Amino acid sequence: MKYYEVNKYISIMGYHYITNLGAMSWKAWNSLTPQEQKLFMDTAKEAVIASYPKGRRIVERARKVCEAYGNVVNEVEDLDKWREVVKPAYERKMKESPAAKKFMEAVWDYHKKYPRWPTEVNQPLPTSKWF
Repeated sequence: MKYYEVNKYISIMGYHYITNLGAMSWKAWNSLTPQEQKLFMDTAKEAVIASYPKGRRIVERARKVCEAYGNVVNEVEDLDKWREVVKPAYERKMKESPAAKKFMEAVWDYHKKYPRWPTEVNQPLPTSKWF
């Protein structure tokens, strides 16, 4: 994504992983039988799990490219501490922009429901209502 062209610092936070994406309209979904819906969801789950190591390798390659271009790459280990440090900047931006406020609240709600995935390829995959 050429981050190195616009950033001096890159933070790896544990959610930069590429996964397969499948989407369809509600009309199409509702036209499927329950068995077809189950098959679709089971296949989608398998695809996400199978693509996770590839996504991690993509992140590692991006890290090497960024470092080669002189970027400083940080692995955020204490996400709560990071959130505490950047909170004033987020709050300032949220006061300036209702759209930014709406976006950040949606991101925070998402992360409460779905915590970050493991950062190492060999770590077990998370379990949730989706997996």
